[in-house]
Amino acid sequence: TTRQVQLKPGSHAFVRCVGERFLRVAVASASFGKASGHALLAAEGPVLYAGELEVGADGLTRWNNMSGTYRPSADDAGLSLLPLEKLWRVVSEIGVSEPSALDSGSSAQPGDQTQRVGNSLLLVSDLEWRRSFS
Repeated sequence: TTRQVQLKPGSHAFVRCVGERFLRVAVASASFGKASGHALLAAEGPVLYAGELEVGADGLTRWNNMSGTYRPSADDAGLSLLPLEKLWRVVSEIGVSEPSALDSGSSAQPGDQTQRVGNSLLLVSDLEWRRSFS
């Protein structure tokens, strides 16, 4: 059964399941990079895409391809049905002792907008990468 709910501000896990033209989104909110529950949303079935979407007062603010269960590629982001201009893609896993993401061999470049999540993941929002889909 499909139902619509008003999402609370914050980050929410989402999946797009095979054969569906909509997203399944978790009602529980978390901070960006910390949403979970992808396997539960998909009933452990096959998915086309998974990640997190962040909602603010004006709607969707950004989203990412972060899912510990499904690990979708940023190159397949169009399958998410979400606007690519708001995608923050996971570009590398970084270690606790690394002084900066740009020194760690990630694909982030000077000038990219980056965010470190915990001690392990780097998200990046970069226009050059998005233009490759235009």
